[in-house]
Amino acid sequence: LKIYAAFILIPLLWHFISWFVYGNEFIQQHLLDHLVKRVTTPIELHFGGRLFYIKQLYLEFQLLAMVLAAGYAVWLYDGLIFLFKNKKLPAYSYILFGAPLVYLAFLTISSTKIWWYILAALPLVSLIVSYLMLRLPNNLLRNLLAVSVVSFFLFRFIPETFLFKPALNGNYI
Repeated sequence: LKIYAAFILIPLLWHFISWFVYGNEFIQQHLLDHLVKRVTTPIELHFGGRLFYIKQLYLEFQLLAMVLAAGYAVWLYDGLIFLFKNKKLPAYSYILFGAPLVYLAFLTISSTKIWWYILAALPLVSLIVSYLMLRLPNNLLRNLLAVSVVSFFLFRFIPETFLFKPALNGNYI
């Protein structure tokens, strides 16, 4: 219960301090314009269907999307077995594995669809990859998955960093 309180109290404290310091301007700018407006109205012509983020996840991260789907399938299977035996899931299961699904559900109902919003879920979904690795039956499969995921990130993300892309003026940052 204490960890749930921390997940609520820390952001609540930040919001309260910001409201105290900035007053109604904070409410208007942060809460209404940046949170509520993005959910209810597509901004700057960024719109898409209900499966927009699922499609983008697959288009941008094919291998990772397939690994995540497998990881969630294994987690769901294990969770159902555990639930039938113990009548209750462990608390970490909700936090660690449910958080990305809650975030994805929130993005899905939002009217504004910008593909890089899904990037905030990558640290959360990495836990599913770790879970899948632990559940694989032998070291060969674990190593193959690890090498595949690491290679994917090396070839997918590193070329997009400033190290390989010159700045607008031709100089590296």
